[in-house]
Amino acid sequence: MPETKDAVTNYVKRCLAEGYASNEIAKALIDQGYSEKDVQKTIKEIGEERKPFFERKELIKKIKIAERFPLAHLNYIIIILLFLTIAAIVTVYFTTSERISLAIPAKDCGYDKECFIALADTCSSVSVKEDFVGSTIKYSIDGCVLKKEITNFDEDEPADVQSLFEDKTMSCPYEKGSFNEDFVDGLLGGADRCDGSLKSIIDEFRIAQYTVTY
Repeated sequence: MPETKDAVTNYVKRCLAEGYASNEIAKALIDQGYSEKDVQKTIKEIGEERKPFFERKELIKKIKIAERFPLAHLNYIIIILLFLTIAAIVTVYFTTSERISLAIPAKDCGYDKECFIALADTCSSVSVKEDFVGSTIKYSIDGCVLKKEITNFDEDEPADVQSLFEDKTMSCPYEKGSFNEDFVDGLLGGADRCDGSLKSIIDEFRIAQYTVTY
């Protein structure tokens, strides 16, 4: 074991260089009778001397890493990050716009057919009601498709008839800018260009009436 302060200092430096932990070195020296205070002081002083060396070593390491990625590569990475950012913004914008669009309720024109026809011609979401022999027919637009349905029945309407027409609908597609006003002329208006469960019931009634008549 070292006998002088210089020898102790050299001993500590050598052990640190070999990879021993400072607490292991201190314990070994203290076990041999050296003053714990002097040992800790020596190790601390050596540690302060070694700190700038390690800081320089880390700086050199960072410089070497940076040298592996030249400016051209850095610009390439920046372009990719910029592209990903723009893509994320566009995605959020269109997703939000779609949610806002879906959240807008359909325009209710009440019983005003002129209001309904004007908006239906542009395929806007809109609805209108029509009184039909005490019952109520509802017309609504969803993406250039007119839907007809009976939403309220006359109180004198037989229960079996109500059950037959209840929850039945008729869909009538058309092209934007070419809405046919016949569609809102009762259940039979423009029905030849429509389909659906309500259309099927009406066709059955027509056939039955024709059979009875002839």
